[in-house]
Parts: sequence; structure tokens; C-alpha cells
Amino acid sequence: YLKHLAFNTAKHGWNVVISNHRGLGGVSITSDCFYNAGWTEDVRVVINHLHKEYPKAPLFAVGTSIGANILVSYLNVL
Repeated sequence: YLKHLAFNTAKHGWNVVISNHRGLGGVSITSDCFYNAGWTEDVRVVINHLHKEYPKAPLFAVGTSIGANILVSYLNVL
């Protein structure tokens, strides 16, 4: 479902960024850290990078499943 969401969003002219949890999405773990539902550092790094690279672009975030929990945790500490 994420592929369909990203494809359809991009098809309508939006830029799409997907951030997979560590060790998921076919990417090997290269750090000492694993993801969990309460740890927001990865999403924080991605969002900060996007703000730095595209400071005038609006940012919309969608989380699915455990990603939604992590996104809500991130938004609660802002």
C-alpha cells in the first residue's frame, strides 16, 4: 500500500520521500541501533534534512502502522 500511495502522490506532482525503519525495506543494519515505536531520532533526522535542503517547501508526513506511532511520538515532543 505504501508503493501505491507514493506512486499516486508523485503522479499528481508531489515530491515523495520514504524512510524505512532500520533493518527493513531490504536495507542491512549498519549501526548499533534498532528502531522501536518510541524512538523518534530517525524521523527527526529525515525531517531536519528535508527542511535544510528545501526550506520553503511545505512538508506533509504520513505514517502507517508502527510508523504512525513513531510519527505521533515525534509530533508530541515538538
